[in-house]
Amino acid sequence: MKARTLVALLSVVVATGCPPPPKSGCADDADCDPGFICGEDGECAAIGGGSSSGSTASGSSAASVSSSRAAASSSSHAQSASASSAADSSSAASASTASSMSTASSLPAASSSAAATSAGATSQFVSSSLAPPSSSAGVTPPANDACPGATVVDLSSGTAVLPAALAGAGQDSSLGCESGHAPLDGADVFFTFTLTEARLVDVSLVGPAGSAELGLVLADGACGSLELAACTTDLAHSGTTTLSPRLLAAGTWWIIVDARGAAADATLTVHSAVVPSGETCGTALPLDVTHKGGTVEGDLNGHSDDVALGCESGHQAPWGPDLYFEITLSERRVLSFSLVTTATASELGLIMLNGACGSQSLARCSTDLARDGLVSLEPVIYPAGTYRVVVDSRYAGAGAMPFTLTVDSTPVPDGATCAGAVALSVSASATTMTGDLALHTADASPGCESAQEALWGPEIFYTFTLDQAATVTATLDTTATASELGLVLSQGACPGPSLLTCATDWQRDGSTSVSRALSVGTYVLSVDSRFRGVSMPYTLSVQAVP
Repeated sequence: MKARTLVALLSVVVATGCPPPPKSGCADDADCDPGFICGEDGECAAIGGGSSSGSTASGSSAASVSSSRAAASSSSHAQSASASSAADSSSAASASTASSMSTASSLPAASSSAAATSAGATSQFVSSSLAPPSSSAGVTPPANDACPGATVVDLSSGTAVLPAALAGAGQDSSLGCESGHAPLDGADVFFTFTLTEARLVDVSLVGPAGSAELGLVLADGACGSLELAACTTDLAHSGTTTLSPRLLAAGTWWIIVDARGAAADATLTVHSAVVPSGETCGTALPLDVTHKGGTVEGDLNGHSDDVALGCESGHQAPWGPDLYFEITLSERRVLSFSLVTTATASELGLIMLNGACGSQSLARCSTDLARDGLVSLEPVIYPAGTYRVVVDSRYAGAGAMPFTLTVDSTPVPDGATCAGAVALSVSASATTMTGDLALHTADASPGCESAQEALWGPEIFYTFTLDQAATVTATLDTTATASELGLVLSQGACPGPSLLTCATDWQRDGSTSVSRALSVGTYVLSVDSRFRGVSMPYTLSVQAVP
């Protein structure tokens, strides 16, 4: 009944432009003329204005009732009611607030902010009616703008190519990248894939050159607690950036395509491959060195970086792809290694590891610092056991890195160690021995000359016993003047005799000697050298004069 009265009232207002004369005294709205409403004081009052008797108080009360009843009416009705309230500023403010909120709720998101603010709406109302703060104004965010909506990457065929539309995307990831892991502060979108087994995965991103600095972030974990696994950015703004192949365990992984500046759409390619033999310690390729060793060829391209052990100066860790080989020795052997490659753009290296997988330690390593394509590990005696040799590289993404690895294996020669020292029978008549240190290894480092400087090249050990006191003189002659040879005399039996004296051919004229009055006992004499990797033939003469 009251609603019909209001509709009739609106019709009259529209038709005539003003309400008819008022009636006084009422029990309900029906007792009042159109354009009036029954107030609490029993008097008819104009909608939004004073009562028929001109009471301001009752007019205010009527306006309050009117505004609550008119909340569902059209905005034109609300505006008309507000226009007729000029007689009472308090009533006008109340009606204006109701009108503004009703109007704001029907505005599109782009304009509702201003309407809500002018009406004194709460911040919660503004936030709920605005576009998400992470999106670009006026552009619909992509479905994978945030982690929960990540695009699923289908790797069933091994390769997936997907658009990475950054337009309209906000900044949701704070995972860092590059130097100091500074965060990429531009738009980002999310992708996810799940592996049922360990796989080699590489990712590439191609966008327009010269635009924003695009980045790739690989992460694991769950939305809300993602952890950085790897990342790279297009520092050169070339439009291309790549995450080199890496071994990923079974589970769920995330790829975040990110940017440093203005958003630029790109194309994402994800490739998954079976883990090849030699990729990990547990899948190392066997090398048979039972006899004289052997040669194997390979290419590091397509492999991942699994070894983080350092090498060379400061034991700086190589971060490029690597490949494992395994050697098992049933007896002590002298092993040496050489690596030849045409990949001089990348610094390749050789790493020898001791211990079981998961608890390995660095034994020896060498890298091609000169980048001339040659790397070697000098001959060393290795006890019986299992070892792993890793062909490694310093840089990732260098393309083809072919190599030829050669392993030389020889029996341990006599005198190669103190425990295997060659026995000498010494007397007043000189005893002469010949040999070549190039066939031996560097196993001991006794001090010699100034500040007891160590001889770190190959050596050979001899031992003799005196049954009476004598002056022993040992003379060493060599044509290996490129290397500094030396003589070391020690007292006591192996493995730990005490140093007595030593001398080196520091002038490199090919001759050196030591002489010492010795008492009864056992002694060790070693022919040592300062440098490695050269032919070092020698002649040793020992004489004991009572």
